[in-house]
Order: sequence, then structure tokens, then C-alpha cells
Amino acid sequence: MVTWRELIHMDLLEVATALADESPELDVNEWIGVIDTFEAKWLAAAAALTDDQWQLCTTAYNRAEAASGLAGMPRKDTQLRRLWAGFRLLDAVGPSPAVPLRDLRELRRVLFDALPLSLEDATAKAPGWRSLTIPEMGDLRATANLLRAAECIIAIYPPDPPDLELEAWLRLRPQLP
Repeated sequence: MVTWRELIHMDLLEVATALADESPELDVNEWIGVIDTFEAKWLAAAAALTDDQWQLCTTAYNRAEAASGLAGMPRKDTQLRRLWAGFRLLDAVGPSPAVPLRDLRELRRVLFDALPLSLEDATAKAPGWRSLTIPEMGDLRATANLLRAAECIIAIYPPDPPDLELEAWLRLRPQLP
């Protein structure tokens, strides 16, 4: 079985192949290192990848993300990381419906799936967030972090037609902790 040290020293396609073939038993911190390194290599090579290589990298990323969750990474963290990875890839090479991390509709789904509160609840809690419990503040902070990633994505690829639900969320973001 491959170790995290071996994974971080492989080139992009070697690590993608290794991750697509197996999910090594790593702890959550090792997975963070592997995923961060993989994302950096993916981003550096993104413009030169073939369709088959994009598919391989997507499979590897999905398996690494799932394995990191099994190792203890909270789901909200994997979803936030997925949005930021999507933003970086979109910024580098543009959208592609064939690649989930470059599919604007898929990234929107990830965003709305990850939001821990409804718009109504977040709107009601935002003005008095300092008086909330720590977990409630955490939910508002997680919401703000997710919306920041969404803002970056729509700054380079605005929704067409306009996404009224997303616009409502983004109007709320400045009021969140």
C-alpha cells in the first residue's frame, strides 16, 4: 500500500492513478497534505490535460475526498475545499460540464448542499450573531466561508440567467461573522 509520503512526491498522473486504484489508510492530516499537493499539481497541469486525464484526476479527487471523510475530515470541510478547488480550476481553464469541479451547476449544488442553515434562518440569526451559542455562530461562519467561495466563482463566471436564490444569499454574507 502506498504511503502519504510516496503520494506527495509522485507526479500528477502517478498520484491520480494511485488514488483512483486504491484509497490508502491515512489519517486526516495526511489526507489534507495529499489533497493539497494533488490540487496544486492538478492546477499546474490543468491546461495541458487530455479528457481522459481529466477523468482520471476527477476520479482520484473524488476518492481522496471520500477517504478523507472516512478518516475524520468533517463533511463541511470537504465541501468547502471542493468549492475552492473548483474556483481555482475554473479560473485556470474555464468551465466544463464534463468535469464536476469545473461544472458551474455542480458547484452550485455543492454550495447549496453544504449550507448548514436555510436562508430564512441565517437571515434571522445574522443581526444578533454575537448573542448566539458557539455552534450557532459556527454555522453562520461556515455559511460565510461557503458564500465567499461562491462569490469568487461568480466573479469570473456570473450565472446566466441570474440566480436569484444565490443573489439573496450573497446579499446576506456581509452581515455574517
